[in-house]
Amino acid sequence: MDWTQSVDPVLVLRLLAIGLGGFATGFLGGMMGLALGRPRLLLVYWAAENPLAAAGTNILIGSLVAAAGAWRHLREGRVDFTIVAFMGIPTMAGAFLGGFYAGLAPRAVLLVIVGAMSMWYGFKLLRNGGKDRPQDRSAAETAPGAQAAPSPNPAPAGAVKPSQSRRLKEMGFGFAIGLFGGVVGLLLGQLRLPAMIHGLGLDPRMAAGTNLAIGFLAGMLGFLGHMLHLEVDWAVFAAIAPAAMAGAYLGARQTGKMSPRTLKRLMGVVMVVVALPLFWVAFTQG
Repeated sequence: MDWTQSVDPVLVLRLLAIGLGGFATGFLGGMMGLALGRPRLLLVYWAAENPLAAAGTNILIGSLVAAAGAWRHLREGRVDFTIVAFMGIPTMAGAFLGGFYAGLAPRAVLLVIVGAMSMWYGFKLLRNGGKDRPQDRSAAETAPGAQAAPSPNPAPAGAVKPSQSRRLKEMGFGFAIGLFGGVVGLLLGQLRLPAMIHGLGLDPRMAAGTNLAIGFLAGMLGFLGHMLHLEVDWAVFAAIAPAAMAGAYLGARQTGKMSPRTLKRLMGVVMVVVALPLFWVAFTQG
């Protein structure tokens, strides 16, 4: 018997489609410092057996995509370890609790809230992306006439040093978005990223690498919460994860070649666009 007769062409095309989609989202996410779990969540929901398995699978893929992109950013000096600890630890705690108690939470409501917040932040980045902040310009202008070739290794510290009360607020924000992300199967870096850029005054390129590093840690804790309930579709994971990780690594190479202004505009566009599918997921799969 010819083994090709036992191969389902529809299944092959589906696996190819989700693999290509995973690569595309990985590339954009690696470049902008976002795991882009929202568009990938649509692919996972389309292929996975049930919504809880989709959430667990997507957050595992997202954490590995974040690791691949963060590794490239780290090699080029775009990860601030102080902020990784400052926002990352409460995010990890929230992600684990959210993943573990995902079955008790109203996922549809949370997806709508996340989508609305993401769109608001996206429009804010678009509105404020026309002018570089002073720290952005200082990071990009390493020599007279060097504006056309920004340094791929911006200074890690922003112009504004957060007060103790500001740090406490950011820690609470990190815990909250980690909790949301663990429930819905998203790393929610699109909420951390504007906080780093606008709240901490971080160069967008440095924020991209730092955000992916936190996303990796948060994703692994969120995945552990789902894994304790065996909520992972390993077939879907195998079809998407390798391509998405490769895309994230290649995309991260492009970050240092972009100016802060261009990067912020691109972040805003993508955050607005990819927020839209969340509403569809909320009303069909929530």
